[in-house]
Amino acid sequence: MVLAILRRASTTAGHETYSSGLVSTQAPEGPPGLLAGVSFLILRVAVLWAAWFLIFLFTTPILLSMMSFQVALLSAGSAVVSAWTTPNAAPRPVATSLVSVIVTDLPSTKATVKLYFYNIKDNFLKRGSYTLLKYVKPAGSKQITLPVDLPNGEWAVALTQDTNNNDLVDKNFLGIPTEPYAFSNNVRPTLAAPAFDECKFMVSGAAKVVTISMKK
Repeated sequence: MVLAILRRASTTAGHETYSSGLVSTQAPEGPPGLLAGVSFLILRVAVLWAAWFLIFLFTTPILLSMMSFQVALLSAGSAVVSAWTTPNAAPRPVATSLVSVIVTDLPSTKATVKLYFYNIKDNFLKRGSYTLLKYVKPAGSKQITLPVDLPNGEWAVALTQDTNNNDLVDKNFLGIPTEPYAFSNNVRPTLAAPAFDECKFMVSGAAKVVTISMKK
């Protein structure tokens, strides 16, 4: 009976407390549940993945920019090295032939004769589109001879004599020259200017003589 009085069992909030005099002993609680542990693990994994994603998101543009910069530097360096080490190819020499242009029947023995040389069909007789321009003074003669080296190919010559020494080709209101003029192959235009094909001659290796008369 004494033991029954000293030992009293009481049940509170789902667990038992054993009391014996001044000593009180409480049963320990059980470990956390399995579901709580799994949830915590999933949360940690999610946080780690989010951190790696943010790092990747912010560092990728920087890495790409650095790679592009390195590629640009390598390309520029290669270009500089190529320009430094590769000499420019020397242009091929153009084959030329000697052509002697003889102009006869000059109206003036003093006025300057202008000879316009063309080797491009579409430029023929267009203002300022000649390939070569030569000035020759007759020096008291009605005939001049002009030796000139021309690249091989098709050429045409138009010439005028500046009888009033104004350094112009004087024309009337129809655009027809009022000063003496002539063309290679001695073409005599009537109503329109001649075509390149009418006046052309071939320059190819051997020396050539082109005779043009200014007699109308």
